[in-house]
Amino acid sequence: MQEGFHKQDKIAPIEEIPLSEEELRTGEITKQPEKLSGHESVFVVGIKNKLAIYKPRSLEQVIPGWEKIEPGTYYKRERAAYLVSQHLGLDIVPLTVIRDLGKEHGLGSIQLFIPNAKTLSEWSPYKKPDKNNSKSQSRIEMMATLALFDILIHETDRHSSNTLFNEIFQLKEDGQLESREKIYATDNGLSFGDARLRNFSILTDIGKAGWLCEEEIPRKVAEKFNNFISSEQSIQSLKRVLEEENLLTEKESDAFFARINYLKTLLNSKKFPPALEVMQTLACYLPNN
Repeated sequence: MQEGFHKQDKIAPIEEIPLSEEELRTGEITKQPEKLSGHESVFVVGIKNKLAIYKPRSLEQVIPGWEKIEPGTYYKRERAAYLVSQHLGLDIVPLTVIRDLGKEHGLGSIQLFIPNAKTLSEWSPYKKPDKNNSKSQSRIEMMATLALFDILIHETDRHSSNTLFNEIFQLKEDGQLESREKIYATDNGLSFGDARLRNFSILTDIGKAGWLCEEEIPRKVAEKFNNFISSEQSIQSLKRVLEEENLLTEKESDAFFARINYLKTLLNSKKFPPALEVMQTLACYLPNN
């Protein structure tokens, strides 16, 4: 959860240079872990003078409604979601690593903090955007990307506070500033597991982005996902990394790769299905089915 630390009015003028994975994993601690306001098990930590969100394994607890997702595994799921995002070339999950911060809290996930971000509700993309507006079209593509990503990792806790966005200004070669919006999927500790799809989902929550249901999947978005699922080499590369880092159980891994077949069906249909169909179908792709 990064939401409590992101509510700022100003937008950074230039995109900051983030830490590398190695720096986030081994860099000097420049600010000791401090509880994030309103959260007992989420901390803000400084690494090489950059902020990150730290979630210790030792403080994970059973969450009502997600009893089948075992505490002590949430931090691994955070890392697994990041790896999926990167292997698909989506870049929507902030850099996330697993790191031991010592005897007080120990092993946990460390996720790069996104400065100047707003929550999804502050961004207000819930109403169906105007497809004829270029900015709105970009937002449709971002939301569609997030929806397909959440289907793939079986994210059961997506809501406005763990879906962030910011506006990035980049300096072009001609010296002019160019802005673009970027969306981030954070708080992925309840993904990949044996939990029925709840109402916290981009596609199934009509109050959020239910307008995506039965809409066409944007061509650019479909191409990105198709590039991955049509490449056996890419699929095997991701499978190898997830296994090497021991992030999912065998059944969870099998269910995840089985959902790739469902994704193929969605992409071939060229549109998102009704919400109820999503929930019913994904129930067939749980780890213990």
